[in-house]
Amino acid sequence: MIKKLINSGIFWTFITAIISIVITIITYEFSSKYKEPVYSITKEPTLIFDKDNASSNFKLISNDSTVIKKNVYVTSIIFWNNGELEIKKEDIRKEIRIKISDNGEILDYKITNQIEPEISKFQLNKINNELFVKWDFLDPKFGFEFQIIYSGTEETQIEMDGYIIGTGIKKVDLKENWGAFKYIILIIIIIQLFLCFLVFKSFNKTKWKYYLFQSIVLTFGFYCSFRIMEIVFFNGYISPF
Repeated sequence: MIKKLINSGIFWTFITAIISIVITIITYEFSSKYKEPVYSITKEPTLIFDKDNASSNFKLISNDSTVIKKNVYVTSIIFWNNGELEIKKEDIRKEIRIKISDNGEILDYKITNQIEPEISKFQLNKINNELFVKWDFLDPKFGFEFQIIYSGTEETQIEMDGYIIGTGIKKVDLKENWGAFKYIILIIIIIQLFLCFLVFKSFNKTKWKYYLFQSIVLTFGFYCSFRIMEIVFFNGYISPF
């Protein structure tokens, strides 16, 4: 019975599939290591002081005793390492900073949340009208959220920039991709069934060619499936918090 099983096409199809999955996982693990510093605005600018509707008896004073004559807004931003490798301090080629457009001024700021604060130890330091980001350790998925209060207009923009080895700081939109899970799985199943159909219809007369072709097709199929899932679920920029 065992000999008959070994000589059957189903047995070798199963073995080929297992080998293909192992090869795919190994290839995926070795090809997906990268560093990716990203940021996203989690709270759009909200007006907290309207100069046009404020009472003439009311004045807003900054820390340096200057009267604020513009509208005041508050916003929240998160910054994190979305990659698979640690971003070390020595990787920084251009300091990571938060800057505001010329018509705005940063009035106040604070870190509201951070992942593993005792390890990461994120800091914000204000120099002139910019904030500079410092940390001790920025492991994969480590990050922090901060709040900025600033004066300006509706057109005032707050951005982050900087450069580490191989990449700059990228602004992303947070996405909730889990609702698309069933559709992605359906697409993967259809692709795999189609690939298996092609395998069983090809080279069925010459066994070694048949199994070689089957192994290549299945490996490619599983690899594509991993990549689709990576793009949808892991590059969907889901908040680390």
